[in-house]
Amino acid sequence: MRRVRREAPDIEVVNAFTHSVTTNSSPWKMDVDDGLGIWFDEANRIRRPEQFLHRGRRALAGKLEALVSDRRPDFVLMHGHNDAVRLGLIRRFRSMGIPMAHASDANVFCEMPGTGVRRIALMGYRAVRSWILGHFDAYMPMGTAGRAFYDVFGRPGVPCFPFPYEPDYDHLNGPTADEVESFRARHGIEASRRYLLCSSRLVPVKRVDIVLQAFARIAGARPQWDLLVAGDGPLRQELESTAGQSIPGRVKFLGFVQMDDLRCAYRLADGLVHASEREPWALVINEAANAGLPIIATDVTGAAIELVRDRVNGRLVRPGCTDDLADAMAWLTGQADLGPLRAGSGRLLREWRAQADPVEGFRATTEYFSRRRRQGRADDRG
Repeated sequence: MRRVRREAPDIEVVNAFTHSVTTNSSPWKMDVDDGLGIWFDEANRIRRPEQFLHRGRRALAGKLEALVSDRRPDFVLMHGHNDAVRLGLIRRFRSMGIPMAHASDANVFCEMPGTGVRRIALMGYRAVRSWILGHFDAYMPMGTAGRAFYDVFGRPGVPCFPFPYEPDYDHLNGPTADEVESFRARHGIEASRRYLLCSSRLVPVKRVDIVLQAFARIAGARPQWDLLVAGDGPLRQELESTAGQSIPGRVKFLGFVQMDDLRCAYRLADGLVHASEREPWALVINEAANAGLPIIATDVTGAAIELVRDRVNGRLVRPGCTDDLADAMAWLTGQADLGPLRAGSGRLLREWRAQADPVEGFRATTEYFSRRRRQGRADDRG
């Protein structure tokens, strides 16, 4: 984010991110502005989910429409498309002749057709989604699976510009030795033991249940290894009960961990396990690679497709497959030297950041729309 402020080109662009519903339920502690000069209209901010009703949506859409009408930007950057506000804005901006770019963490693997009723429903949804995305003049995918999403659902010939999520790498690199040791002491993480880390919301789609099942299979053969689970959610009590019965004393549930502490967990872990059955991106993969961790992840996870190479810095496994995950865990924990895998994560992250810089992707998008506007003015004069 700081690099965007420093390096983004001088261009008029409206960021139509209408999904920003402010709630008191978010556990993350962060400064939204962070020196970026972000402006919120307090009189029109929607503060609670129950206020996100028809009247509130119309007021918010009206504000954005008025802003675009007044400023006549080179293009509107639209994040997502699947709610009433954005659908109305897409139609209105198109009628005004305002170009639009579509940015999303959408992943083609999250849109697989399935079978039976689900297949029929998704086929209809695909047609509607393709019609909506056909209104856009540029696409901004996050990675390979995101580009494939636009190949399937988007309009042929529309240019794509990479625009991946990035964590604050400087902050991730910031914990001091004292902070790491304090975190270790608070959570009873023993220096003499080795740890796999699972950092995830404890909800069904993340499949932490499979992580526990797979670890239970290898725990007897890996007595020096334990599992750390960072995260909270409705399944926590059930998962803690399962772990207590199948592998007592070998799993530590850390609860929700703020980023200042999570970066310490990365320093204390020896590998990351991410078993989600559907995951558009998963920034945790970037964070773990930055910490030099070997990574086990499902092969439908957007970030893992870019940042994990099988047996180079970890393993890619099929979603929902306990056998695959247990095999990968046994392989990783059986390595006599994790140094090459750690080095592989660092190298792959550096290569990825060099080819998929979001600042450069945004710059390329703005330059594309600037050229379009200049060409349009030249055509008008001609």
